Parts: sequence; structure tokens; C-alpha cells
Amino acid sequence: MGKFKSIINIIMIANFIFTPSFLSGEGIEEVASPCKEAKLDAKKDVKFFPWFSLGLLSSLIPGMVALFSTEKLDPGIYGVIAGGVAGVVVSMASPTNPLPNRLMGKTPEYVEEYTRCYKKYAKIRRVGFTILGFTVSGIGCAAFVGYVILMFLSALSSPQSY
Repeated sequence: MGKFKSIINIIMIANFIFTPSFLSGEGIEEVASPCKEAKLDAKKDVKFFPWFSLGLLSSLIPGMVALFSTEKLDPGIYGVIAGGVAGVVVSMASPTNPLPNRLMGKTPEYVEEYTRCYKKYAKIRRVGFTILGFTVSGIGCAAFVGYVILMFLSALSSPQSY
């Protein structure tokens, strides 16, 4: 058992010493960069579910209302598109600022760079999640319309016997 522990210790030490990021100092530089920290914080702060739901519901609800109120296909498609675009515009216009306690004791240049990067990456994540919700909604609506068309065609082609 003692030899096994020695071998594991040697492997762990060798791995630590010969890891490229340790030799190049990448890990230290990444943490110190305001943009890298802002990107990590934006990734933690911008949650998937609310923005995905915005994209999903902003396109699904107007599309279904238009489809069932007029019983025609065109308004339903336009409702999905208009609602989805409205959801994306809302996610783009939504302001996101970093938490002030993260910037306490930092230099003004650091705060400016961090804030700029944080807003940029938070916006990218918000819009991306909203577009994903919009896309899922559009695919769902297209599948529903395809199903209705197939049911209609199968009803027309089946012989009716009384």
C-alpha cells in the first residue's frame, strides 16, 4: 500500500509541475484581467430560465392567440415572429449592471473596463437565451401546424362510410 501511495504522489506532483498553464502563468493572468472576471461573473449572474422563457412565451402566446382567434395560418405565423422579435428587443434593451461590491477598492480604469465587459457579455447571454426560446417556440409552432395539416389531409383522403 505504501508503494501505491508513493506512485500516486509522484504522478500528482509531476502533473502539477508539467501542466502548461502553470508553466506559462495563464491562470494568474486570467484572474487579474477585468474582462475575464466580468465574463465569468456575467456567466454566473445571467440565468438561463428567465430569458429562455421570455423568448418562448413572447412568441408562443401571440402566435397561438392569433391562430385560434382567426382560425387562419398567416396571423399565427406573424404573431410568432412579431412576439419573438419583441422578446429579443426587450432582452437587448434590458439594462444589466454589475454588483457594486465586486468593484470596491478597484482602480477607476479597472471599474470602467470591468463594467464595459460585463454589460457586453451579459447582453450576449440574455439575447442568446431569448433567441433560443424564440427558436424553440417557432419549431414547436411549425410542428403543430404540420400536425394539423397532416390530420386535415388524412381526413380528406380516408373514405367515409356511413
